[in-house]
Amino acid sequence: MKIINLLEKNQQVQFAIFDFFLDHQTGIHLKKLEKNIQISFPTLQKEISALQLELHAYHEEAQIEKGEGDLYHLFLPNNFSRKGFLNHYLQQSLNYQLLIAIIQSKSISIPQLMIDFQISEASLFRRFKALNQLLEEFDLQIKNKKLIGEERQIRYFYFQLFWQGSYQKQLRKKLNASVSKNLVGVLANELKRTFSKEEELKLLLWFYLMELRFNYQGNKKTQLPIDDQLVIQEDPIFQILKEVLARYLSRFAYQNFEDETLYLYLFCFAEGFFLIDEQTLYPLEKIAQTNKQVAKILFEEVAMPIKTALFLSPIHCQIAFFKGCFEESSSLTHGRLSDDHADKLRACMNVIEKKLSKQVSHNQWQKLDLVYGYLIYFFERSQVQTIEIGLAYTNPLIAQNFLIVLQDKLQLLQGVHLELAEPNKKYQILIQDEYIDSMVYQGVIQLFLIANLSNFDIERIVQLVHQLKRNN
Repeated sequence: MKIINLLEKNQQVQFAIFDFFLDHQTGIHLKKLEKNIQISFPTLQKEISALQLELHAYHEEAQIEKGEGDLYHLFLPNNFSRKGFLNHYLQQSLNYQLLIAIIQSKSISIPQLMIDFQISEASLFRRFKALNQLLEEFDLQIKNKKLIGEERQIRYFYFQLFWQGSYQKQLRKKLNASVSKNLVGVLANELKRTFSKEEELKLLLWFYLMELRFNYQGNKKTQLPIDDQLVIQEDPIFQILKEVLARYLSRFAYQNFEDETLYLYLFCFAEGFFLIDEQTLYPLEKIAQTNKQVAKILFEEVAMPIKTALFLSPIHCQIAFFKGCFEESSSLTHGRLSDDHADKLRACMNVIEKKLSKQVSHNQWQKLDLVYGYLIYFFERSQVQTIEIGLAYTNPLIAQNFLIVLQDKLQLLQGVHLELAEPNKKYQILIQDEYIDSMVYQGVIQLFLIANLSNFDIERIVQLVHQLKRNN
C-alpha cells in the first residue's frame, strides 16, 4: 500500500508532482511533467499552483518558481522534511483521519463521524468501501462498525501508518509525555542493552498503540498456531518481556499480558531489535534457515557476509508474521535484485513461499526485491579489491596539486584509493619523480609522468588500474 493512496485524488497528483521534482536535479518542463504524471495541461497548471500554496503553508521558504518558457524550479530550505510535508497533506485527508478516528475509538459511531467530518452517511460508507480495498492487503476490514482482523495485524498496520505518516520530531513530541517512556527504560535495563533513539521511538509508538487498544471491547483474535506460541514462550527474551509487561499492565488492572507480550515479541524481531541465529527456537528458527538459504542464492558458494542477517532477519520476520506493508520512500539508491538477477529473485521467492508464507503481497515482494538488491550491490562492492595508488614527489606543492587533479579525474573508478605516498608502504601503482628513493617509497608498478599529468598520462593510469583488476 502506498500511503499517498490515502490522500484525495488532487492531493495525490500534487504529491506526485512534488516527488517528480525531487527526482530531478534541474528544472522541470511542463511538457515532460505532463507526459509523466499523465494529466491534462490545464489540470497540471492548476495542481502546480495548489502545490505551491501547500508548500508555502508548510514552510514559508519552500516555493516553486517559473523560469523561462514552461520551465519550473523547486526551491526547498535545508531543514525541509518530505515526511513532514506528507504529514501536512495527511492531516487534510479524510481517509487518514477516519483511520485515526477508528483506532482512537472504542467503537465506530456513524452519526458521530458524520458530525465530526461533515459528510453524509452515503459518503461515509463510500469512504469505508475505498478504505477496505486498501486494507485488504493487510487482511483487515471495516465491517459492522468495527475494524475486523487479527489483533497483532491491527497493531502492526497502525504502527506502519503512524511511522510512515509522521516525521521524527512530530512523533517524539507526541509520545515523549507518554507514561510508557519509563517502560522503555525498564526494558533496556532488564534486557541489558541500550536502545538507539530510533528504537526508543518505535517502542514508544508501539506502547501508545497498546494503550489505545486497552479500551477495545471486541474479541482480539490471535491466529498464531498454539504450538508456535508455546515454543516462543520458552524464549528467555519472551520471559523478560512478559515479566516487565505484567508489572506495567497491573496498574491498569489489565490481565491480558500473555497476548501483549506475544505482540511485543514479534514486533521487536520484525523491527530488528534482536538478531536471529541458527540456535534460535522454532518458529524463529525458520527465519534463520530462510536467511541462510536466501544468502546462499544471493552469494552462491561464498560464505554469508557479516551483518547480512541484520538486513534479512527483520524483513523475513515481517513476511512470516504480518501481512502487507507500506511502500516507503527508500534511502537505498541502488537497483533492485530483479534488474540484473531475475533468476535469483525467483529462487528466493520459492524459498520464501516454502519456508515463511504463501500470502506475500505485491508490496512485500517489492520490499524484498529492494533489500536483496542492496545486499548484492554491497557484496559485489566488497569483492572489488582496492587498488592503492601513491604519489611520491620531492616537491610537496606539486604532489598535492597532482593528488587533487587525479582525485577528480579518477573519481568514477571504483575500488581505487589515491593518497600521498607514505614511506615503506607498498603501492600497486607508485607515481613518482626521478628524485624519489626507491628503497623508501615502493610500488609494484613505478610510473613516471611524461608531461605533468597530460591526458595521455591520465589514460595510462586508468589502463593500469583496469589491467591490475583483470589480473586479480
